[in-house]
Amino acid sequence: MVLSERSRLIAAILIGIGLLLGIGSIPTAVFALRSTKAPAAVAPPVLEQGVFARVLRGQLAGKEAFTLLQHEGGFELITNAEFQGQTEEFEQRLATSLSLDADFQLQRYRLVQIVEYGDGTLELMGGQLTVSGDRAQSQVRWTHPEPYEWDQAWTLPDLPLVVLQPNVMSSFSVLVRLFQSLGAEEAVVAYLHPFQEEVRTARLRRLDPVTITFEGGEAKADRLELVFEPAGETLEILLKDGEFIGAVAAGFGEDRAFLFRWDLFPEGFSVKR
Repeated sequence: MVLSERSRLIAAILIGIGLLLGIGSIPTAVFALRSTKAPAAVAPPVLEQGVFARVLRGQLAGKEAFTLLQHEGGFELITNAEFQGQTEEFEQRLATSLSLDADFQLQRYRLVQIVEYGDGTLELMGGQLTVSGDRAQSQVRWTHPEPYEWDQAWTLPDLPLVVLQPNVMSSFSVLVRLFQSLGAEEAVVAYLHPFQEEVRTARLRRLDPVTITFEGGEAKADRLELVFEPAGETLEILLKDGEFIGAVAAGFGEDRAFLFRWDLFPEGFSVKR
């Protein structure tokens, strides 16, 4: 395969990010889901797999392919997403890997982001967040167009820990799995991503099932209420057969899912009130 000068530049910058952070597999993380598959003989079991879509102001804003793998002693979530700008011309590609323990709590989070603007300007960034006991630490490195570093450390509360990041749509799938593992009607979790200045908490509780409507039919869905503290922003989390299928901004009076499993509901779905 012959790489263009631009592709070589991106690959070289990503290798540099990987060396800075001590994770040389960053370039593989970005391009693997586009071009390769792990050999079937050695691939770990797939617990969940699909494609999410996000809609903003009635228009498709991005898609994310995700795979949740089961390993001995834990799980790994691998994502590859593309987003398009609506207020300005840009394309963002984001690849992430979340290492989780046997209870779906966060152990390590790695990400690579490439943003290409309409004028051809590139912005490249890589980072990781690691958890050790009651401490978490992140390293983020921008290498293009200008070098920039962002390091952060947190003391963690004695709560289950997850990543909740708008651009990692399947992080809600992990949240649902963690909540199910707790076996409770209500729970409080701590959430974090590398750009947060402080650890935040969210409250989950079970709600009555609802009917969702979509092109070609309707179906029953289980439902959770997710409240982000302290602001009180509220989402309804919808599940089908135990898997996260979408979210509705119920706190804003919305019935239409702004985030949904595109491979299951290509036109999205709404909650029937």
